[in-house]
Amino acid sequence: MDTKTEPKWRFDIIISVCAMLVSMGTFATFLYQTKIIQEDSKASVYPHIEIERRYGSRESPYFTLVAKNVGIGPAF
Repeated sequence: MDTKTEPKWRFDIIISVCAMLVSMGTFATFLYQTKIIQEDSKASVYPHIEIERRYGSRESPYFTLVAKNVGIGPAF
């Protein structure tokens, strides 16, 4: 009779499971960063319209409204 029993958890299995968990966490972080970069690059090409009001003076009593595209993308 063999009274020696084998342990349920072996050291190599514990290390393998930990390595898999770290790898899956790294992959999830990579996917999240990729999503953030895509959203940022999409938002950077949107036009940004600035509207400026200019009021006249005594010499030029006109009201002027100026719309400028100060963003990167095209403003139509």
